[in-house]
Amino acid sequence: MQRKSKIDSHVSEIVAHPAGQGDPEASMTTAELAAWLGVSRVWLEQQRWKGQGPPWVRLSPGLIRYRRDEVLAWLDARSHRSTAEYESSPPAVKDVKDGSARS
Repeated sequence: MQRKSKIDSHVSEIVAHPAGQGDPEASMTTAELAAWLGVSRVWLEQQRWKGQGPPWVRLSPGLIRYRRDEVLAWLDARSHRSTAEYESSPPAVKDVKDGSARS
């Protein structure tokens, strides 16, 4: 069973943070997103490698960005009302643009 992360315990506070407000299509760097989520840049890089973190876009080699609306959707998919809802892996996130499911 996957361990519950710090992010899972604080989704509502993270979403309410000012960094979660504003233009939904605005992009953030890895450092900006790490500061908003309260995690390290290394953690985000590891999650990208594992395919488990928030959706990201590679604009060029070494230039990664995260769209605010996709990060908010990823966070929303990780929110739970009780521990009984928490599954071994987070549910798929619907693509903001076309509604298709993805992990």
